[in-house]
Amino acid sequence: MSKIFPNMAEILPHSAPMILIDKVVEWLPGKIICSLEISENSHLFNDVEQAVPTYAAIEYMAQAVAALAGLEAKEQQRPIEVGFLIGTRKCLFQETMLPLGCQLLISAERIYAEEDGLAVCACEVTNQQGVTLTSAHLNVYQPKDAVEFVKGS
Repeated sequence: MSKIFPNMAEILPHSAPMILIDKVVEWLPGKIICSLEISENSHLFNDVEQAVPTYAAIEYMAQAVAALAGLEAKEQQRPIEVGFLIGTRKCLFQETMLPLGCQLLISAERIYAEEDGLAVCACEVTNQQGVTLTSAHLNVYQPKDAVEFVKGS
């Protein structure tokens, strides 16, 4: 039996057109798998190449991490909060482009977290055949008060 998850607009602190991933496929404590189909409407779609540059996968992975945090917040009846991608480590790109029609699975697993909101997630983007196209460790930060954080107070 397949579980029905909220749509991305309900769990991401983004709004259209910046919601780049399609849906949550699986969610376990500390881990999420989302999906995306590359289409002509995909952000950064290149008409000449008929593809999206693979570096867009960093944002796909960051949005999967945000979806994980959003589902956890929703489960705990907390508001969806803004987080920040601080950096990447161990980033590998196996392809240069993600072609039109490509079905992607984006996974993110929290491997380290501190009470102050700093975390590291192991992320991976695979195609329909399970081949890894991109992987990275994302360093992310979700402050208790994003507005105050941005103000520098």
